[in-house]
Amino acid sequence: MGLGAQSFSLTFTPTANGSRFATITIANNDADENPYTISLLAVGLDNLATEPSSNPTNLNFSNIQAYTLSGAYTAGSNTEKYLVLWSKGAPVSGTPTDANTYFRGDIIGNAKVAYVGGGTSFIPRGVRANQNYHFAVYAFNGTPGFENYKTNGAASGNCTTTGLNIGSYYAGISSASPTFIADLSALIGPHNFISYFNYKQTVMNQFEVCDTTAGQSFVTCVYTGENKVFSDPFDWTATGYSREHTFCHSWMPTFPCDNPEQDEYTDQHNLYPTNLANANSYRSNLPLNEITGNVLFNFLEGSVGYNASQMVYEPRAAQKGNAARSIFYMATAYNGQNGLNWAIPNYQDQDILKTWHFTDLPDSYEIARQEYIYSVQDNRNPYIDSVNYACHVSFSNMTYLDVNCNVGLEEQLQSNFSVFPVPSNGKVFAQVNGLNITQYTVSDLMGRVVFKNDFVNVPVLELNGQNLRSGKYIIEVNTELGTAKGSFIIE
Repeated sequence: MGLGAQSFSLTFTPTANGSRFATITIANNDADENPYTISLLAVGLDNLATEPSSNPTNLNFSNIQAYTLSGAYTAGSNTEKYLVLWSKGAPVSGTPTDANTYFRGDIIGNAKVAYVGGGTSFIPRGVRANQNYHFAVYAFNGTPGFENYKTNGAASGNCTTTGLNIGSYYAGISSASPTFIADLSALIGPHNFISYFNYKQTVMNQFEVCDTTAGQSFVTCVYTGENKVFSDPFDWTATGYSREHTFCHSWMPTFPCDNPEQDEYTDQHNLYPTNLANANSYRSNLPLNEITGNVLFNFLEGSVGYNASQMVYEPRAAQKGNAARSIFYMATAYNGQNGLNWAIPNYQDQDILKTWHFTDLPDSYEIARQEYIYSVQDNRNPYIDSVNYACHVSFSNMTYLDVNCNVGLEEQLQSNFSVFPVPSNGKVFAQVNGLNITQYTVSDLMGRVVFKNDFVNVPVLELNGQNLRSGKYIIEVNTELGTAKGSFIIE
């Protein structure tokens, strides 16, 4: 076709509110693009697009796990896009404002934006275990700066993520058996191999990376508590982060075991994201302990200093128990393989690790991480699932300890108590791992007893909730070592 140019002037004089659409069609002799079609969009007197006729409906949830969940809804009428808000522990109180452009992670009232787009489903990032999440979905129309939100009658709902879903994983394992350590090693040692270089595709992208404002993301350094903000996609070099081996690579009896990669080098239970320059490099292969003397280096909540005459690294309080359990896991999972003893180094004090283990019990983050890694690597960290297991192992030489574990008993029982699935549409299962349930009571939120049995003796309690009304219920169970309390939801 011949080359040429021509200018056109378009005038739009609105007489009412709302969106206006037009199409310009230009005939030409281009065989591939004849005619040229140009779509035009304008807005009326109020500088806003036309408000959707209705908000979406039928908000529902699926694949509810300790680390993820999926939401879906039925499309609204005359709607281009949707804004999904979510909050933890309370209904969404904020509403979007017309002509404001929101990005994933932005804060509105008590909620954050989980999704913006034209789809009718979403998966929020940063889901953690045993949390009640509330959602509200608003329809809107318009390009950036001209958005018109349907603020009345948003689709709303809530769901509660699960906790430890242990099931029968430890069937046949007894902490009273002299073969306890070998039995645990045989159970947790075999697992799916995931390359060290795939850690970004698994734990980072599917679990660690969370949303912050303006559509950006952040990741937390587990040692120092730094929240590193970046623009997707996550990149190790650009963020200055690394995969830290809590049980140091140089401590491993198989060192070096990274070329070719061995299971112990790539094990995701042992790897955490850390700031490379200000955390990983300074920790190096130092033992973990409390600093009682001079501090030599500090970055936020992580420090290098002296415990007596020994140089140590002290991580932030929130990671102390997690780090101890990762070290316990590695020592147990690989002990005995190829005849090697995986005792921790003699300069790593096991007593401080056990203290951290019992005082910083598994929280919603660690439980969610456990369940995610189990979903991809197909093995579990037993010291998260059964806190008292640690007192039966001398990690300084990997020998069995025949002792009465009464450290933090109440906390151990609560930590080992799990109720699943949550929510349920019928059957509910409850267990205190390693103990039989001898009595239970189920009450509603008004304190009224709906189920009770004083004469049971089962490792896994099975309840039929089909006759219960929808809502939240409290369950308290008794064992020979004490009581534990939890909750479940009937849909």
